[in-house]
Amino acid sequence: MLRVAIDLSFIRSKVNGGTESFTRNLLDGFAELQAPNICYILLTTIDNYDSFRHYRQYPNMDVIRCNAHSVDQYQAILWQNVKLGKIIKDVRADLCYIPVYRMPFFGIGKIPFLITIHDIQQYHYPQYFSKLRVAWMETSWRWDSIRADRIITDTEWVKKDIEKVYRVRGSRVEVIPAPIVIDTEESDLTDEEVLSNYHTEKGKYYYTVSSLLPHKNIITLIKVMKKLREKESPAIFKLIVSGVGGGVKEKLISVIEEYGLSKDIILTEFISNAERNCLYRNCRAFLLPSTFEGFGMTAAEALAFHVPVLCGHHTSLPEATGGLATYLDDVTDPDEWIEKLEGKLETADSSEVEKLLQCFDKKTVAAMYDQEFRRMSGKNR
Repeated sequence: MLRVAIDLSFIRSKVNGGTESFTRNLLDGFAELQAPNICYILLTTIDNYDSFRHYRQYPNMDVIRCNAHSVDQYQAILWQNVKLGKIIKDVRADLCYIPVYRMPFFGIGKIPFLITIHDIQQYHYPQYFSKLRVAWMETSWRWDSIRADRIITDTEWVKKDIEKVYRVRGSRVEVIPAPIVIDTEESDLTDEEVLSNYHTEKGKYYYTVSSLLPHKNIITLIKVMKKLREKESPAIFKLIVSGVGGGVKEKLISVIEEYGLSKDIILTEFISNAERNCLYRNCRAFLLPSTFEGFGMTAAEALAFHVPVLCGHHTSLPEATGGLATYLDDVTDPDEWIEKLEGKLETADSSEVEKLLQCFDKKTVAAMYDQEFRRMSGKNR
């Protein structure tokens, strides 16, 4: 029996955004896969345990509440470096998997580690983060590149980026796509009620799901809306933006007010999956203006709802969208956006979308991780 410890001490519910979705989707894949001769031991914290305890119902999964608090990141990192190694030994795990970059520096001995690095955005955009944050990320990634037995990335683009920047041997970096789950959670709200809350109708708004960090480039979409409004373009519709976190929210709000677009642009912050899905499937088009993406999960999700998707043709986005989006050469150019929005908005062929989404199926992705765990441990049955 292969025993895999999974460190979940970094998860702060409804705060981590894409990395939290990735992790929960992958765990759902393990639960559904029910692979033989393997046990997943989920190491949770006092404050996130309840959100993972339901996995105890699966025979191949166990959930342990550790004496740490994920909400206090400094305390969680200290716990990880002081206690994690001992806990892994106590639960008799053969190896440890961490779904993010945060591998301990101390106390882990010769325990094999596999980690997932989704991107190295702080390396490329240090100006958008505090000096402490950049130093921490740089140190963590360099340690990962030295100590981790295997590094998983979501795309070939990120794999090449890591190999180039941190000079990691190619054999230690593997590409496994991110699992995408279109959560169909039930809601008492109808689509009509959700859209009414935003004073809009089906096909009468643009949508994006994004944090409000500078490299997500929401500022360009605001400029696009301003120009469309000024020229009284037939392509002017509301813009709805959903997402958590970000260091420029107040600046964006200020610009929206300065341009007189308070009724045209809505920042929803965190919303339920049911409400988000409603906004996906009823939008005129999904817009992703980001200048940097390690994967681009939201663009792939939007394709699943069979709406036109517009994004840049750079970093990992062509991989995430499989060539099925409408691509821009320069996502920072408002005029190029306007040209696309005033033209014919194309919806991708549904059979091609289904083929793409099968690559991101949670059970398919979980099986790929399962095989990687077995290769690392030498237990291939």
